[in-house]
Amino acid sequence: MLASLRIMGSGREFGWWTQPPCCRDATSYVHGFLLLKEDHLGDIAGWKLPPDHIPWLDFSESSNIKPPLAPPPSNHSWKEYYKWRGLPMESVAALLLHWPLSVYRLLHVLGLTQATARSDERRHLTVYLLGVEIEVNFLPLFGELALLLPNTDLDLILFGPVVAEIVKKAQAHPGCLAVRPFVYIYKAPKVTGAGTLRIELSRAGPLLDGKNLPMLRQERPDAMVALNADLAMPWYLEQWRPLVLASRALGIPFAVTEHSDINARMNMRI
Repeated sequence: MLASLRIMGSGREFGWWTQPPCCRDATSYVHGFLLLKEDHLGDIAGWKLPPDHIPWLDFSESSNIKPPLAPPPSNHSWKEYYKWRGLPMESVAALLLHWPLSVYRLLHVLGLTQATARSDERRHLTVYLLGVEIEVNFLPLFGELALLLPNTDLDLILFGPVVAEIVKKAQAHPGCLAVRPFVYIYKAPKVTGAGTLRIELSRAGPLLDGKNLPMLRQERPDAMVALNADLAMPWYLEQWRPLVLASRALGIPFAVTEHSDINARMNMRI
């Protein structure tokens, strides 16, 4: 499908669809290489889709595009979401949108999506996104969370070996996105609830040690989430176990998505 739309490949010219090349060339691929540039791709250059198939975040690019109205749909289905975002069902945007929407779904399961409808009552959320890998290739897509969380100021802090590698490489690229305190900032329009998102690349190292959680920031996170975590796989279990224990000991909500139902069932044993 992606090949037929000419959005399957590796490099900046493929926008947010970029992926490691096959075979030997994959070893030199750097997830998040776009963060070594000075500016993020815009909606058009990032999505590489027809204008009416794009879930716009920069609503100033066309006077014909209006932001969605708050509140977001309570029925978590693609049909309802596409309707709210003004997308035709033929749009392949869901193939990337599922990443930020999975974070939103986890926050919903944890009871953190019930924002106040009053514009004078704002709240702040700090969420740790753990085990990050492919997500660094399309960070602007997480601006969707600002649309989904009205009157909420969300700080999303990224952890993972890929994050640590980007932070290291950024030292040779002064002025690039990855050296900034917040690698991505987005504010939703007032009619959508004026939610804000700030994404930070953790400088704490490749792995987050659960025992050191309270020392990483002055405030503990409101939640920790991970996408396709492989939580119970033997080769990852020792990596995740301290975080599971820390979430229980410190009362920090922790939720993950998995590749399959089998993985999810295995997680219940931890």
